[in-house]
Amino acid sequence: MEHNKLAFIITAYNEDQKRTLYLGTGKEKNGYVQTYNRYEEPTSYIGSNRDMDGVLVLNDRYGAMGYTQSGKNWSLVYL
Repeated sequence: MEHNKLAFIITAYNEDQKRTLYLGTGKEKNGYVQTYNRYEEPTSYIGSNRDMDGVLVLNDRYGAMGYTQSGKNWSLVYL
């Protein structure tokens, strides 16, 4: 059975026409959400990494990485 596939991207902008949100698909065909501050610096990312594990990234106001966490269950790696 073939399903119709629709591609949606949501990008939000503030009143100064600066991007504040992206919700869509990345290069690795994974879904993600990225937020930006009023200067269009990336402030957060939630989605999948190249290994397809969930990942959360928080950036400072200048877009520099401040915190990152993978959802990979490392206890299963050595089984």
